[in-house]
Amino acid sequence: MGNIYDVLDRRMGTVDDDRLIWNTKSEKIGYADDKKIFDMENHLVGWVETDGKIYDTDGHHAGYVDPTGTVYDWNGKKVGHSETPHMELGAAVLLLMMLR
Repeated sequence: MGNIYDVLDRRMGTVDDDRLIWNTKSEKIGYADDKKIFDMENHLVGWVETDGKIYDTDGHHAGYVDPTGTVYDWNGKKVGHSETPHMELGAAVLLLMMLR
């Protein structure tokens, strides 16, 4: 299970071991399939590349995650961090679902 935090270190949600995405109210808000993120209506929200770059559904660069789990928006501004084992997925969830 990997927790997701905003820039103020507040927990925003979790990606569990089954790659289900939960908010802090214990509500399931989406899931991950490979490196793609989907909402609960099975709509693609975006994806993360192996280099840590994160893209939205339209293919726009939304940001990236560095090797330590720090998450940055497309301008390079730090917006939070994500924990392993689902660090890259958590970063994508933060940018694509929780901060929009």
